[in-house]
Amino acid sequence: MAEVTAGESLGPEGARSASAAPYRPSVVDVLVDAVRRSSWHPVLLYVALAMLLVGAEIVVLAVNGTFPDGFQFMHVMLPTYAMVVLPSFHYRNAVAERALADARPVLRLDEQGYEDLHYRLTHLPAGRSILAAFGGLALLGILLVSRPEGADAALGLNTSPGATILESVFQVLTWSGVGITSYHMLHQMWIVMDTYTRHITINLFTPGPLYAFSRLTAANTLFTVGFVAIASVALAPGGDLRSGQTTAPQWIVVAALALALAGASFVAPLWGAHRLLVKEKSRQHDELGRRIEHAIRALEERVDAGDFVAAAELTSVLEGLSTAETGLRRVSSWPWEPETLRVVATGLVIPVVIWAITTGLDTLAS
Repeated sequence: MAEVTAGESLGPEGARSASAAPYRPSVVDVLVDAVRRSSWHPVLLYVALAMLLVGAEIVVLAVNGTFPDGFQFMHVMLPTYAMVVLPSFHYRNAVAERALADARPVLRLDEQGYEDLHYRLTHLPAGRSILAAFGGLALLGILLVSRPEGADAALGLNTSPGATILESVFQVLTWSGVGITSYHMLHQMWIVMDTYTRHITINLFTPGPLYAFSRLTAANTLFTVGFVAIASVALAPGGDLRSGQTTAPQWIVVAALALALAGASFVAPLWGAHRLLVKEKSRQHDELGRRIEHAIRALEERVDAGDFVAAAELTSVLEGLSTAETGLRRVSSWPWEPETLRVVATGLVIPVVIWAITTGLDTLAS
């Protein structure tokens, strides 16, 4: 990795020039940085792009005569998923930036180190991103080869040569995006784990900065959950459910792997922080225990000596130490808010519920 020289700083949008950066950014990062520098609001640009792609799909379907009667949710989802990697990077990186800023008070980093960490947390290496994109395309190839017979007809896909070409482009963009996004999540997981292990100062009684990265890991989890849930709905066409892919073994495997990644992307990066919190909590318990033991011995000595005034004062000290011990026991060793965990757990259940519903409908239809 190239060394970052002193005095370099992040631009207002969190990006550096290629010569100053630790590595060249991915194409997705370049496009997202361009959107961030644009005078247009990012939401407007992303919505406009999605509408443009969906519009192209509608035009192709209208030309071959399958619109509007053959129009399905898949015809909205597929063009949208073809570009969703851009807003996904944009907004999950925004969460990463806020998390890093909130964690700044407990980071043992100078400005140069902080800027380097900021860049690595919000940008992917170009070469590895290309490999990740090919990994996503390899998964697409497996799905296409093993898809159920009649799935394309049930989903309203490949209804004409023009539709096949356009939808193939969408598939390539979608699944290369899946590969890059998966790598992005793994990359951020590693950065967060490394940051907790090497650069965080643990303070049990001011846990706010320690909780900051749980918002990023939760965002990665919920994005994956949403991706799987929406795809599961789109892959259950309103016609012959038995031709759909939500109950097909290959989709179950892909969805299960995605949800496993989603769960891991929340817990795994924070595990190092949990271990550090447990260690610090144990250390403070031991110190507090020694003080309590010392106070008890001193109290016994004062009572034996008949010095009840001093004994009363030591009793107050023991009560204070006991209160401190109770408070320390209540301090959580998990680096997230309880509400964050509930939201993530609820999100992970949603795709399972959708699968159960579609499977039930499939059984009734058969």
